[in-house]
Amino acid sequence: YNVGAEWDGETPRPNVFAAVCLGFSFADRWGAFIENYDYFNRDHKPVWMTEFGVSCQVHPRVQLDFAADLNLGELGKYYALSFGVAWLIN
Repeated sequence: YNVGAEWDGETPRPNVFAAVCLGFSFADRWGAFIENYDYFNRDHKPVWMTEFGVSCQVHPRVQLDFAADLNLGELGKYYALSFGVAWLIN
């Protein structure tokens, strides 16, 4: 979970956000996750987002992630696909 606020330096009211992420392993090197994150902006228009995906540990120090994002309030307006690489450095 994560809760916070961010200011743009021009207005006195912040953008407030909250996030919850659930992850689990379903095989030795494979896992899945789902995350919900919400923004409540200065105009009091909430933005409800969700991200879900899978991860694979291809080496003890390297993990690959594949994910998709959706705006739950406007399903046809915003979506994204992403790919990531995480590398553990000593």
